[in-house]
Amino acid sequence: MTRIRAGISLIVLLAACQAPAPPAPDLAAARAELMAVDRAFDSAVAAAGPRGGEVWGTFFGDSGKMLPPVGELIRGASGTAGLMGPFFADTLNRLRWAPEHAEVSGDGSLGFTIGASRTIRMVDGQERVLERGRYLTVWRRQADGRWLVAADVGNSREEPAP
Repeated sequence: MTRIRAGISLIVLLAACQAPAPPAPDLAAARAELMAVDRAFDSAVAAAGPRGGEVWGTFFGDSGKMLPPVGELIRGASGTAGLMGPFFADTLNRLRWAPEHAEVSGDGSLGFTIGASRTIRMVDGQERVLERGRYLTVWRRQADGRWLVAADVGNSREEPAP
């Protein structure tokens, strides 16, 4: 009987010492934050002009991956910046996108955005949309709270000639 009481006492003591579960994240706020981060990504790349490739890479970090429409999987900040750099270096090129939907995992550590994109070329001082597409970007929250791209994929279709 003494052993049973000691065992029960030990279980009660251990249960009392257990750390409380962390509060559940506010998923609505996390979704809104993720939409804002994706919009900021678009704005930062657009504002960078010919340095858009460099800025692109900063949103990926070293573990981010990108699956371009044609070619192999691109890895890391330098890989994605290297892929996108030549496109943005041509100052007549633009890539714009806008998230339409976001979801976040129950623990707030992963999320994704889905949206529409446009590939634009400046022709005679006016924007000409060359392609329209859709994208899916998976985001991972970092230890410091920032969201970085874990994986990015998109598709596109050519616009009819004017």
